[in-house]
Amino acid sequence: MPRRVSPAPLSLPALSALVLALSACGELSSSNNLSPSVLPPSALQPLSTPTPLAPSAFALTLEQARQAGLAVPSNRIVLLLQEQGSDLVAQLPVSEVERWLARTASWPGVEGIDLSITLGSYRQTATAPLRPGQPATFTFTNPPAGEAELSAVAYRGSTTLAQGKGSLTLSDRSGASGGTNRRLAMLVLTEVEVPLLHTGSGVPAPGQPLLLLGENLERVETVLFASAANPERSLKGEIRSRSSDRLTVMPPASLSGTVWVAVADAAGQGLGTLVYEWPAPTPLPTPTAAAASAWRVETLLNGRTASAVLPRNSVSDGGGEAEIPLKQVGGIAVDPEGFFYLADPAQHRIFRLSPEGELEVWAGSGKAGYRDGAADRAQFDSPQGLLWDPKGGLWVADSGNHCLRHISPQRQVTTFAGTCVAGYRDGKRDQAQFREPFGLALGLEGSLYVADRADRRIRRITPAGEVTTVAGTGQPGSADGPAEQAQLLQPTALAVDREGNLWIADRHRLRRLSADGELTTLSSPEAGYRDGSLAEARFQTLAGLAFDGSGSLWLADRDNQRIRRLQPNGQVSTLAGGEEPGWQDGPASSARFQQPGHLLILPDGSVVVADSGLPGLRRLSRLLPPPAPPVSRGSP
Repeated sequence: MPRRVSPAPLSLPALSALVLALSACGELSSSNNLSPSVLPPSALQPLSTPTPLAPSAFALTLEQARQAGLAVPSNRIVLLLQEQGSDLVAQLPVSEVERWLARTASWPGVEGIDLSITLGSYRQTATAPLRPGQPATFTFTNPPAGEAELSAVAYRGSTTLAQGKGSLTLSDRSGASGGTNRRLAMLVLTEVEVPLLHTGSGVPAPGQPLLLLGENLERVETVLFASAANPERSLKGEIRSRSSDRLTVMPPASLSGTVWVAVADAAGQGLGTLVYEWPAPTPLPTPTAAAASAWRVETLLNGRTASAVLPRNSVSDGGGEAEIPLKQVGGIAVDPEGFFYLADPAQHRIFRLSPEGELEVWAGSGKAGYRDGAADRAQFDSPQGLLWDPKGGLWVADSGNHCLRHISPQRQVTTFAGTCVAGYRDGKRDQAQFREPFGLALGLEGSLYVADRADRRIRRITPAGEVTTVAGTGQPGSADGPAEQAQLLQPTALAVDREGNLWIADRHRLRRLSADGELTTLSSPEAGYRDGSLAEARFQTLAGLAFDGSGSLWLADRDNQRIRRLQPNGQVSTLAGGEEPGWQDGPASSARFQQPGHLLILPDGSVVVADSGLPGLRRLSRLLPPPAPPVSRGSP
């Protein structure tokens, strides 16, 4: 990453500096006729290579990282943004213009830059030629509020030399005075264009891991952090866990201010990057003592020691295993007789746990695929959400097959809704399309609500079999308002309250869809950990929601490793879990969870939690008050 250049003074007051990264996408022909091809990374090196600072024992300079083959940024654009009335003006200062104009033996120099903002149906591109000694100005007319994509293309003639994209949050300008700043929240910067990373956990406190969300993250082998105050040196983060769309990393302890993060695979290919502000750490509160002291945590099922048996006369595609261990726990459900059902997305199976503690395979052959019929021969693909059907049977959100399945009490599997082809379409349930359905909830009138995660929508299946969209436009964002205009980022868990309102876990935001169709974010828009009033409460990744008989909402805050509760008075408190992940039973104030996920409430008021870190099931039960001491009546 080149040294940040101090921009020349501008006429626009109160400007905020943003970084928009451009990635190489074409190599230049040696002839005068420029034709698109592939530009080598060396062509995007800065004009003058900065002198790296002496690294510490745990540091890695960007130049050393490049020499090691890691795809790290070698160019960027510094934009200065400001509102002018209803317009948004971006300016590239003279120092940056000069850097992009300059020619070298391997770089022909940029003639102009196209800058685009896309938000829903709004898309506007501003073009600015680069001229020596003059800033480049881009004006966008009346952009809407929301999370927009900001993209750029640097070109010479008909050849694209570099391109990149980032995320820009635009707020509502109604009633706002001029000069309100905008700032870039995320960026992409590699030699090939890659998806944006997202922060799933906000900025961690010291000693806390950082959760990143994206694509292909199971391939990540290197995570680099660099501060804008010292861009020539990057620090390596410690990878704690990774999956296809989630990466947990322990960041270095010395970060502050504007921080750039990049991830790459073993071959040095960049898989994503982002930049955000790293504020001063604040102390983490401890679980609310008065609330936690009344509860106790116990393990119902230890997946490391328990093995499931196949039902008698069953046939499996798994090679005839006599006993099958549990590998993951996704959704959970309970029937009226007290049997628990667990989705194992890793084994594409549904397990059942009896009240006596016997675990058995209830449905799924163990091979990913799609097949209806007898439960032991049926096939699922990464099943997630489960919900007991009051008429009998079990609904399954078959996420990898993009449809909903149903298992009857006689263990027959049928397709309940969806074509099992990824897409988005409302209509009759056998013609509708979903994309990675996840959480399920039952409405007061008998409708089935579905968190259509990858479609970024909430769907409803009526008792008559009609599938409709009740919230979300399909565009990623967090805009509130009428349901047909509101945006969702990644809806997962759902719960319905006594009034028929639908509560939605949307990453770190707790949102509510009212019965009259208004979507509202109720918690703080910032990720983190904070108890108190709901409007100020912060969560990391909400993975489970469930209402109890008193109207309190229980929340599994997965990446805070805590079980939280929202009481009817609007106060959020921590009932169990702590700063460090673990598997510890006992009083809720000292109990520890690994990755609490789906929740359900039992008739006795106890709370069952799917803890995927073991994996297994945990239960929070209220402690009975001690018996009153006998009253002495004295001698007759």
